[in-house]
Amino acid sequence: MRRITIDVEATTSAGETTVRKNAGTLRYRKQPVFQTFAVTPTAPTIDDRTVTVSGDMVVRDPSTRANEPLSDASVDLKIGQRIETTATTDQNGHFSVSRELAEGGWAWATYQGDLGYVSTSWVDIAPKAAPTRLVLDKASFHPTARDRITVSGTLRYQSGSEWKPLSGIPLEMDHNERVSVAVQYSPDGKSGWTTEKTVKTGFDEQFRVRVPGHTDGYGGCGTPVPRRTTSRAPPAARHASTGPSPGSKSYGSSSKGFKAQQDGTWMPVHLKPDSKHFVGSGEEDYVDVR
Repeated sequence: MRRITIDVEATTSAGETTVRKNAGTLRYRKQPVFQTFAVTPTAPTIDDRTVTVSGDMVVRDPSTRANEPLSDASVDLKIGQRIETTATTDQNGHFSVSRELAEGGWAWATYQGDLGYVSTSWVDIAPKAAPTRLVLDKASFHPTARDRITVSGTLRYQSGSEWKPLSGIPLEMDHNERVSVAVQYSPDGKSGWTTEKTVKTGFDEQFRVRVPGHTDGYGGCGTPVPRRTTSRAPPAARHASTGPSPGSKSYGSSSKGFKAQQDGTWMPVHLKPDSKHFVGSGEEDYVDVR
């Protein structure tokens, strides 16, 4: 702590001057100052993730505005989102720390010591994105029910004109399963099933298709299976139904009579799948008992 003795000199309107010695005392201390602060680079790349934080500290005398290096001072540094470290200034008041970053964030420095407290402004660190691509070892799969598949590949990023492997990156994998559904017709519902049309659809998706009408017969839909010589109906698809085309008549592929005791909604359901048939259900119909 230093002090300055203050003398006050006053002049009246008549021009008379009065001086009062030692009228007061100003107390002050030297101030810590970050003279420079830099972050290099502020846009690191995947090839060069190292960021250097550096600066210079001085002690400033408020009475003269003179600066002198602040040596052997502890400087607290925050780099990115995870790195906190301490640097010590050299005899010239300089400090420098380099760290490899895994992500962006901010960098700043603070000093808190015998001379007081001072902090720098924040500097934004924004990594530069690189083009990436995922190359699968196998581009397509054709599994059957309950088969396990193994998906493998290599994640790469572009460095100049070269594509390099990219390690240590978590990946999320998803799949979109598409299946073929065959709309089939049989004159008697037992034999002679023919495929009228095949459409592509996905899990829990709806589809609609127009097929030629027949005077009489049975319709159904399901995933295509090899041609059969047995009298089984085709495998059912979820919410399958067959509607009449103009000028024609069609019926469901099965029928059963029940006596309704009260109003309610009825829906056919196939609950016993086998190697060639799926669990399935038809459309709902409301019955009004009168």
